[in-house]
Parts: sequence; C-alpha cells; structure tokens
Amino acid sequence: MYLTVNGRQHRLEVGRDFPLTMTLATFLREKLGLTGLKISCSEGACGAAHYHGQPAVLSCMLLAVEAHGHEVLTIEGLPKDDPVITAFAGSASRATARPCSAATARRLCYDRPRAPR
Repeated sequence: MYLTVNGRQHRLEVGRDFPLTMTLATFLREKLGLTGLKISCSEGACGAAHYHGQPAVLSCMLLAVEAHGHEVLTIEGLPKDDPVITAFAGSASRATARPCSAATARRLCYDRPRAPR
C-alpha cells in the first residue's frame, strides 16, 4: 500500500507494518506520529478526526487500507504562518477540536473563496 501524507510518500505492507483493521486516524497518530489529528468519539460524530483529502473525510471511520493511493493532508502539513491557522492558535476551544476547526476553516477560505463569510 502507498499513500502520500503531507507531501511525503509512504509505502507500507498491510499485516507487517499495520493491521488490516487499523483506522486511518490511528495509523496517522501511531505509525506516523501525526498527533495533531485527534480521536475523540471514534464514531464520526464529533469531527475531531477530520482530515483533508479529496474529499475530506473522518479518518476514524476509514480503514488505513482505504487510503491507498490517496493524498492526505493533516494539520501538521499546513503552513505554520497561515493567517487562518494562527487565528486558531490562541482560541479557547477544546484542544481536541482546535486542529480540526482550524483546518476546516482554512479549507473553506482557500478552497471555496466565494463561500459566505
């Protein structure tokens, strides 16, 4: 299996590098050390495990093997000096929601420039 995470390609073998039943959220956190992505409810209801691919999905509801051949962008892959991201840095929102909220807001601002503000 291969996938690109934050611009870096990874080649892995299911069963050797990670179990078939591992979710993408767990894979990103435990195997790649990308802890900006949060796992909260593990049911897809909270949105904390949201990552930005095409289309954006809840990584706690997707098996890692289902990401084969896809590009994944996590909060760690976004520019640190991006104005939308820095606006969330000091927010009072829950720590589990902040990375997801910042990434979602950034996507709305940049990917849909004519979105209502």
